[in-house]
Amino acid sequence: MFLPDSLVPEHAAQAGPAAGWLRSVPGIVQQAASRWQLDVDDGGLMHGGFAVVMPVHRGEEACVLKISQLTEAVAAEALALSAWDGQGAVRLLEADPATGVLLLERLNPQRTLFDLPWPAAAHVAAALLRRLASVPAPPGVPPLRQVAAVDPHGLAAFWAIALGYVTEPGNDDSDAASIVDPDGVGPAIGFLRVPEGKTAKNRMHIDIRVAGKLPWDVAEREKLIRATAAGLVTARATTVREESYGEHPGHVVMLDPEGNEFCVA
Repeated sequence: MFLPDSLVPEHAAQAGPAAGWLRSVPGIVQQAASRWQLDVDDGGLMHGGFAVVMPVHRGEEACVLKISQLTEAVAAEALALSAWDGQGAVRLLEADPATGVLLLERLNPQRTLFDLPWPAAAHVAAALLRRLASVPAPPGVPPLRQVAAVDPHGLAAFWAIALGYVTEPGNDDSDAASIVDPDGVGPAIGFLRVPEGKTAKNRMHIDIRVAGKLPWDVAEREKLIRATAAGLVTARATTVREESYGEHPGHVVMLDPEGNEFCVA
């Protein structure tokens, strides 16, 4: 088994857990293939910064094997996917959180919400999120409306600014904070203290859409995006990069004060 060239340099120079995990991936794949009677497909291997996803077959069934760096998020991901049982999220077939391995049904990577007009895509995404949030979180898994934080009140204050929310009155708990929509339309969002900082990708990715509904005035939208991003930098956000759609500005990728990624679009 080989690893993609784009992944190896990312971790090869690192000492410690990241480099050790990278060296262990081929052996983990072999063990999982033997345990779950999998045939590894040729090609199609994908990866992010924390995981490798490999296409496999179990008999006639097309699946993928996801191997992640060992964090608490792996066990939580397995529990959440098991609770959702394929209703709004990929279906979990097998799991070994101790080695960071999940066997998942294979989805069609060529069919995405980007193929739909924005209003239709937003409708589908909102319906999926509502379906997922309606399932009670298993023990040990934070609900989707709760965000892990080292400084819950500080992070809540930032997101109140970013979303036009206000902090919920009467919450004096030092280990938890929450924000609410002053108009009573959007959902309340809770922030819970955790001892460790962010180590993996977000469970949710928030896009702050500043231009309103289509159609957009492109020049005015660009001004709004840049002004909003600049204002959030003063509130302790960090700008990562700008993305464009052809000749037009698309969105600004940013990090909140605790490193959670979001976009201003």
